[in-house]
Amino acid sequence: MKKIHPCYAGCVLTTCFFKEDAMQSFTEKHKKHIIGVLSGWDRIVFRGTLRLVANLAGMNQYLSYLGILMKDFKQYALEKTAQLIQASVAKAEQAGRPNHYLSSSRTNKEQVAARDGVRQGLICILRTVEPCMTYQLHRNRQAKTLDLELFQGKCMHLYHYWYDAYFGFMGARIQTWFPFAIQMWMNEILSNVVDEESAASASRGCFDFSSTQPAKPDSGRRGSAARDGLRSGLASYPASVGGCLKSPSGSPKAIPLSCRTIVWNHA
Repeated sequence: MKKIHPCYAGCVLTTCFFKEDAMQSFTEKHKKHIIGVLSGWDRIVFRGTLRLVANLAGMNQYLSYLGILMKDFKQYALEKTAQLIQASVAKAEQAGRPNHYLSSSRTNKEQVAARDGVRQGLICILRTVEPCMTYQLHRNRQAKTLDLELFQGKCMHLYHYWYDAYFGFMGARIQTWFPFAIQMWMNEILSNVVDEESAASASRGCFDFSSTQPAKPDSGRRGSAARDGLRSGLASYPASVGGCLKSPSGSPKAIPLSCRTIVWNHA
């Protein structure tokens, strides 16, 4: 039976489910060889939305404010898409990192990004066509007008992968058509904390931990590094989108989290 971990039962961001009984059975069976268990958030996903242009009313207001007629919308949208792609690709060129097009969206992108073994900075940018929610023009025969409508289409998506000194392996997925949806994720937070603490403990000849709670990201030196890394990541990639527009700005929409448990043994 799946249960909610008591440490996070009051979390308003998400609900984490895992098979607690299986974990307890494992630790009980191997308790002679286990000296500690640490559970905490390991994968964090941010979803960003340019809220002004993410709905029909807001998009119409945005175009009206800029004085763009409906008959010119397609050309305007194509220009912004080209500007976004160019700004993203320029980052790879400046860093001397590859920029690949993937013919199939089913390709394991994280495996492609991991091939070079880069452990610092931008790894690569991958481009592929995937489904998205976007806008198209609709001819309203009754009102004799051109109207915008939301529809399920396909467009180019940009995958940015980089390695951060604190957060580890990270990625960002950017939709290149309006409304420019963004998703950013960090996969190795707990693993990096464990590696750092293990290295420090090894130098002392012991292993020391005082709580099964995840470390607070805004405390001490680690908190400073966390804020700097997250600020850098969020500023670089959503800013590429925001820079293409004159008025809207992005904001986090949801932060789903996943839970991971790491077990140490005497080996």
